[in-house]
Parts: sequence; C-alpha cells; structure tokens
Amino acid sequence: MRLLDQIISADYFVVDNARLGRSFRVKTAADFRDALRVTPQRYVLDDTATKLCAELAVLDAELIYKSFDILRLPAERLWIEWRERPRFEALKPLPIAVPDPSVIPHDSRAGVLIEAHSDWRSGLAWIFTSYQESADLCPLYLQFSTQASLAAPRRDAQLSTFSMCNPELPNLKPVLDHCLVSMEPSWSNYIRKASGDDQANRYIQTLAGKIWFDWPFIAAFLLLYQARSVFQARPSNLADLNRARAKRGKIDLLEHVEMVASLGRGAAEASGRGPPTLQGGKRLHHVRGHLVRRGDKLHWRSPHLRGDRGLGVIASRTVRVKA
Repeated sequence: MRLLDQIISADYFVVDNARLGRSFRVKTAADFRDALRVTPQRYVLDDTATKLCAELAVLDAELIYKSFDILRLPAERLWIEWRERPRFEALKPLPIAVPDPSVIPHDSRAGVLIEAHSDWRSGLAWIFTSYQESADLCPLYLQFSTQASLAAPRRDAQLSTFSMCNPELPNLKPVLDHCLVSMEPSWSNYIRKASGDDQANRYIQTLAGKIWFDWPFIAAFLLLYQARSVFQARPSNLADLNRARAKRGKIDLLEHVEMVASLGRGAAEASGRGPPTLQGGKRLHHVRGHLVRRGDKLHWRSPHLRGDRGLGVIASRTVRVKA
C-alpha cells in the first residue's frame, strides 16, 4: 500500500508513559488525513525518478542552488512519495555514510507533505515514513525558502530550530543553507519530560542525521518538475477499485500521479554510431544526462556521446566524488 493511503487510514493515538504516570497527545500521521485528502497535487515517484532526483541532488548541487531564483512550488499544497531503497541505492556509490540498501525493506516508503507560503517560494515540509503498513510522522519538520538563506537562531539547549550540514558533502551546503529543521512542539514536550534534555537532544540529532538529505532531494524534484521532457505523468484511475472497496466498507484510495523518469538517449549512444562531436581533442566518451539552464528555463540534456572517435573511445568511466 502506498504511504498516502496508509496516512488516510491512520488512527490517532496517545503515548502512555508508565514512569510519569500520564499520557501525552502527540501529533501523528492521522493529524494530516484531511489535509492530504484535499491536497491538489499528489505525486508518487517510480524507482527511476527516485534515483534521478537523488543523483541530481548531489552531482548537480551547484545548478540546483543557482536555479533557486526560478523555482516555484506548483501548488499551495503538494505530496511527494518514493521508495527508500532506490534512493539509498543511488547514494551508495558516494563516499558518505548511508544505510545499506539491501537491509532496507522493499516496501519501505517515505514522503513529504509540502505546505507553500503565499510567495510560492517557501514553506513547510512534513516528513512521513512507513514500515510494515504503518505510517509514521517524523517529529522533525523542515522550513525552507528559495529566496534567501535561512539564518538559524543561536542553537538553544532544546534544539527547537537549527540548520543542517554534511561535512562529507560540502558542495551541498549552499542548498542546505536554504532549509531549517524544527521540532514539532507536542513531540518536544513529550520526549523532554519523558527522557530529559540530554537524551532528547541525542534523539533529535539522530533524527536529523536521517533526514538531512530530504531537502536537497525535494529541491531536485521540484527543479526536474519544471524542466521539459524529464517526467512522464501517469494519472491513477482508481474509480473501479474504489467502488469495489466501498462495497466492502473500505475507504477510498487517493488518486495521484505517478512520475516516471523519461530519459531519452541520444542517437549516438543508442546506436553506437553517428558522427562524433569534436571537443578539443577529447576521446569519445559518454556524458550522463543532466539539466541545462538557458535563461529562465531548465532543459534535460539526454545522455550522449561526445569527443573524437579517432582519438580513441573511453568505454567506461569511474567518477570519484571527494568531499
């Protein structure tokens, strides 16, 4: 089941703490059921689209940062969902610490509900995950803006709002500077009363280490969404299925749009033939697909061959990314 459908099926709950002898009402996925139902744009990324967004976020971080001036949110509220395993598979070749994709459950999903501000260039992103058919809300949420860097307040003892960075990938700092992380108040109240400030801060830092890549990933998707010929949109058609579910007393599944990466290959790459492009005496080599900005427009440049075949052919290339 998709994560968005798990959320609209989620139940409210309270956290009972035997040591304190009291219950805590914390915000959960169920608190977003109504908001998700009326969200005008809901996107579910296929695995190729997920990998593309992850790769772009790291390899083209400079282009993302320099294109923030043309980035606009497409709706006042939108949902983006993906499977976690392919996202970490895309990050695995990089020299950073990421979970082993092979130990991530195949059905593990994540998603964000983005609420835009009136300028359409800033907003909030609530983060959700699912494991074993259960939707969970992350106690941390993101504040972002593409207009200017967000200066984090002086880090207080309770880590209520703070910025993030990853020393292993310093090229992502300009992107991460446009995002702050905040602790949801009801969760902050609970974990601090239940655990104390020191343990609560360690818990927050652990969570932050798991979501640091979410904003670059979101930004990459939003820019690819604005580019031409990157995604194929496949609207769902759940009318028949929902009628059958209604007869069984089940709630409707949410309509959504599946985003499939449509990455055409250049003629030379597809056939292995075609006239090579002379590039200053470079051997014939493969160029990965990438975004190109021309003025206020973004375009997808399909993978292609470049160089002089007469000087030789580079059959494969290992790209090493150093922090």
